[in-house]
Amino acid sequence: MKFNLPSAAWFFFLIIPLVAFYFLKLRRQRVQIPSLVLWQQVLQDSRVNSPFQKFKRNLLLLLQLLLLCLLILAAMDPIVSGNTTDLKLPIIVDCSASMGTLEKGQSRLAKVKEKLNEIIKNKDSDQEFAIISFAKTAQKLCSFTNNYQILQKAVDDLKITDLESDLESALKVTQALTKSGKFGEALLFTDGNLQDVPTFDLSFQLNVQLIGETDSKNIGISQLSATRAGPTSWVIFVQLTASESYTATATVNIFQNSDKIASDSFSTIQQKQQRLSFKIDGSQSSLLKVELQAGEEDSLAADNQAWMDLTVARPLDVYVASNLGSIRTVLQNIPGLQINDQPAEKYDLAIFSHPTDHAINAKTKFSVGYIPEDLSSLIETENSQSTIIDWNRSNELLQHVTLDDLLLMQSFKMTNANRPLEVEKKSYEVLITGEQAPLLLKKKIADLTPYYCLFNPDQSTLPYKVAFPILLTNLINESLRNAGLAEKEATKTGYLHEVAAQKEKTYTLRLPSGKQIEIKPDSSGIIGGTSAPISGAYEFSLHQQTVRTIYASLLSPLESSLTSLNSIQFNETSVTASDAETLTDKPLWRYLAAIAFGLLLLEWWFYQKRARKILT
Repeated sequence: MKFNLPSAAWFFFLIIPLVAFYFLKLRRQRVQIPSLVLWQQVLQDSRVNSPFQKFKRNLLLLLQLLLLCLLILAAMDPIVSGNTTDLKLPIIVDCSASMGTLEKGQSRLAKVKEKLNEIIKNKDSDQEFAIISFAKTAQKLCSFTNNYQILQKAVDDLKITDLESDLESALKVTQALTKSGKFGEALLFTDGNLQDVPTFDLSFQLNVQLIGETDSKNIGISQLSATRAGPTSWVIFVQLTASESYTATATVNIFQNSDKIASDSFSTIQQKQQRLSFKIDGSQSSLLKVELQAGEEDSLAADNQAWMDLTVARPLDVYVASNLGSIRTVLQNIPGLQINDQPAEKYDLAIFSHPTDHAINAKTKFSVGYIPEDLSSLIETENSQSTIIDWNRSNELLQHVTLDDLLLMQSFKMTNANRPLEVEKKSYEVLITGEQAPLLLKKKIADLTPYYCLFNPDQSTLPYKVAFPILLTNLINESLRNAGLAEKEATKTGYLHEVAAQKEKTYTLRLPSGKQIEIKPDSSGIIGGTSAPISGAYEFSLHQQTVRTIYASLLSPLESSLTSLNSIQFNETSVTASDAETLTDKPLWRYLAAIAFGLLLLEWWFYQKRARKILT
């Protein structure tokens, strides 16, 4: 037991005047007598002995002394310490989507806040706390402090986010707190819906406190994607994940631009994961909304809706130079392509053999028959036959492609034997290697995918091999993905993708909660890195006119399943959740004050009883 205000012990000196008052106080019964002469000696003896005799047999004095001691002890604010002995204690709080699970009308995070308020309210005056929240990323809400107002504000700032949990990020932030103070233990409040972090080495003890019930029922949308099914159609794939205790049926409704176009019901008794598919028209761009209706109690609402923007399922717009006859012949037999030989404003894929065509606006480019200008000093050609030595079979472009016994009419070699590394330094990835030099390169650029085939296929035996149409098919498939025509994924909560905007303009971003913030694009006119912590619509507007709306959805099998881990695996160690709740410091002044009040009532009763006895 400790005292928060030991200086209040000075009040014990009040015992002295209290006792002195009883020494000097002489109470005599009034009696009428004829004379005081015979009483003089008795009065002298009474003045000497009566105070001490009064003190020995006065119960009220003992009650008042005990009452005074209890009040002084209560003023010293005694506390009984809990199981946390460190003066510095980091508190880590899980704020992921599953912490919003409602149990008996209260979310799991709300239960954590109640426990934190009790810990902060009853803490030792010397103890300092640091509060860290985490979901997909971690945030330090306050550093080590014993200030009640700062700690209370940090607890109030704990908010549920529609994100997955990443414990490793929180542990890294906690590890960084060692620079501001040593501690041997950290307190973690979580519902156990975590993944193992085997790459992290714990340098402190982790006290894991599990929050929530193990039989909570939930079902949610954990995946939403679309795959091209033809020139003008999409196939929508919806995956749903249910908790172990959910055994009822559920219904999925599909809306396209607010019109209900499909619906399906299923049961989760046998399987906790269901995958549904719907075929829809993609001749026009549209907003797809998936809505889940649970058949019984559903404790998490954030995963019951998901959205996806669908672009028009149009043909792939391809530019092929007129002199590339063998490539044009193969592409004409692939359906879903719009082939052109005249440069236009924009293409999805450009295949050419002249360096000037590299300026064509296309996300995917495939040049053949020439060496890029920045590599002209490193690679040279010779008029002699050559073969291919090796190729990157794991690359998307070369999957299922076999280039054995391929003969080239040209040979390529490096101008210096030590220069192969210089090719990689110029942000090139070597995909095919010849006898003395690379033959197929891929440039590493963020938004573009340029390939450089140094040899011309028409001057090789490649058009006569099965590898040729397979390679071009892989190129078409990659171009479809780059153009957003092969498949689509719903935007997940976390961060929104980049939005094109006008330079030097201030846009207003309206969050799903209704809050509005001002945001400006960068120097290139791009708004990027926009945080999306909750699911719903994010509206970008300029001059009160909406210019773009992006929908973010909570799509996580882990969060929807409400899986709870009893132990977390780290490097060479495992941390098991504690069965006992965290013992907080318990203040005793309330109990001491209550006892003192009871003694006060006892004294009043005793005094009134004695007064009535004297009067009678």
